Amino acid sequence: GKQIPEFKKYKKEDYLFQCSRIHSDFASIEVASFCLQNKIKGIFAGPIYPNYPFLDYIDNVHTFYLGQISEEQKIDLTKHARLYTLLSNWPMPMSLSMLESLSHGTPVVTTWCPFTESIIKQNVNGFFSFNENDLLNSWNEAPKISQFECYRSILKFNHFFMIESLYKCFDQIINEN
Repeated sequence: GKQIPEFKKYKKEDYLFQCSRIHSDFASIEVASFCLQNKIKGIFAGPIYPNYPFLDYIDNVHTFYLGQISEEQKIDLTKHARLYTLLSNWPMPMSLSMLESLSHGTPVVTTWCPFTESIIKQNVNGFFSFNENDLLNSWNEAPKISQFECYRSILKFNHFFMIESLYKCFDQIINEN
């Protein structure tokens, strides 16, 4: 995979960013609705699942949909976002976008699952959200999060760590049978 970039501090702007598949698994409508209700700028990118009424929540005043974007656009938006959202209703085994956001000093608001708990430390590099009040609190508290702490939290996830983790997983599977 990609190397972890060197630490650099970025000017954060007042928007939250979600770059994923746009559908209910990632609470896309809930996040857009939250932005509309609270007059917070929300930028969304990624493919929209068929028949998912997400565009009904895009007003191009507070909520913006960019479609599928390039890797360079994604990184630029991630670097400057005040908050990256990754709210999921299924237990993710891994999220590269979360690691990428943290590597650019952008705190992440996410839902709890074993993977996210292994990375996100509440009020240190991100937040766990269970409802709209948590999301609003995350938005308000995000400027207090240290960009360096976000970056530092993912340093162990280099290619050596990832390969070692895969070997341990394969070894466990082989030895269980």
